[in-house]
Amino acid sequence: MANRANMMLKGMQRQIQADRQAFGMTACKAVTAMALVVLHDEFGFGPKRLQRFQNLVENQADCITGGFCTLNDLEGLADELAKRVGLEDSSKL
Repeated sequence: MANRANMMLKGMQRQIQADRQAFGMTACKAVTAMALVVLHDEFGFGPKRLQRFQNLVENQADCITGGFCTLNDLEGLADELAKRVGLEDSSKL
């Protein structure tokens, strides 16, 4: 009985992990799509620059899913960059 419960728990944990990964990929695709539209419509990025941008964003996402860095690491880097270049926090406007 305990062995069956253990197997069920492991199966549930695998499904939760798969669901998290699928959600993360969907969220990444949505954010990337929004950025691509803005880069094209507002800044005139063409196909080559858009593809380069998309590849770089996907590489960053792979760093997170591969365990090379965390979302907190990237947030920290983004905060440092924002301070360095003087970006305003739009949530405080």
